[in-house]
Amino acid sequence: MVRMAGLASFRYLSLIAVSFTFLGSTLMFLIGAVRTVNAGVYFFTGSGFLQGLGFESHLPSNLARDTVATINLIGAVDAFLFGLVMLIFSFGVFGLFVKSERAADDNSTVFRVKDIADLKTSLAQVIIIILFVQFLELVQIAGYGNMPVESLVIPIGIVCLGLGLYLMHRRPS
Repeated sequence: MVRMAGLASFRYLSLIAVSFTFLGSTLMFLIGAVRTVNAGVYFFTGSGFLQGLGFESHLPSNLARDTVATINLIGAVDAFLFGLVMLIFSFGVFGLFVKSERAADDNSTVFRVKDIADLKTSLAQVIIIILFVQFLELVQIAGYGNMPVESLVIPIGIVCLGLGLYLMHRRPS
């Protein structure tokens, strides 16, 4: 019995993953906020908010201000979604490995994860949305008339991922 208690203490090792993914999530939320402000400033002034600090958009010069602002906002949504993925992962790992059984009876159902499969499903759903946002950004940059056939790989991949996720969780009749 003492051996099992010793092994069970290794679950606190997962606090490393919890801590750093939470910090990464915070960073992604900050990047999303900066991109949102940058989009607004660019739309109203025609120049970027943090010019020279690496937040410039490397976009074709022939795009209109509203298109560049929209692309920056899509990038902000992408950053927020990735931050959300990291937050879900952080809370999921914490709930699965660290949180005690006594404390599991709280009212917060947003980040409640029953098992690893539930955590993977939540992450897969958000990743599918991130891929959709990436495709939307590609369409905005290239324009609807200039889309090469190769760009269809992304939406086909999104459909395949969604179908795979659906089939994994489909209940047999």
